[in-house]
Amino acid sequence: MATAKTLNRGRALLLALPLGLTACTGVTSLSEEELYSDMIGQCYVLQQDMKIHENGCWSLGGLILSPDESYCFKGNVSDVEQGAQIRLFDIRQQQWGSAGFCPQAVVKVKGTETSGREVFIPLCFSNDHISWLEDPLWQRGDAIRLREEYVLPCGN
Repeated sequence: MATAKTLNRGRALLLALPLGLTACTGVTSLSEEELYSDMIGQCYVLQQDMKIHENGCWSLGGLILSPDESYCFKGNVSDVEQGAQIRLFDIRQQQWGSAGFCPQAVVKVKGTETSGREVFIPLCFSNDHISWLEDPLWQRGDAIRLREEYVLPCGN
């Protein structure tokens, strides 16, 4: 029969376990950091037709905006035409297994309804064939430069 002391240790372990898992796989917002805060609110124009896909790879949730097809996408939610505007809303970093960290940018797509769900542009080097990063070997503290084949700043 378990004693109260044993039960309390078990409860403490169960409570600590999710905290440990969150620390290993957690998501951190980078939007307040000096290097990335200037990007928040910036407007970009899409340089090619894209689709908003159901997310099948990243545990961030939400939807993915991409011109590419990938095993990471479960289905098409909406088509977005070349010339549409997007605005950066948040930049986040997620632990990505033993590979390091995966940055992701949350965007608003002008003229597209996503029922309150977040839309991400893929910036993860582990999927560099769909990453919008100009430099796929991004590390926290590096600038996030987006590929011109995908977007250009509004007004250019």
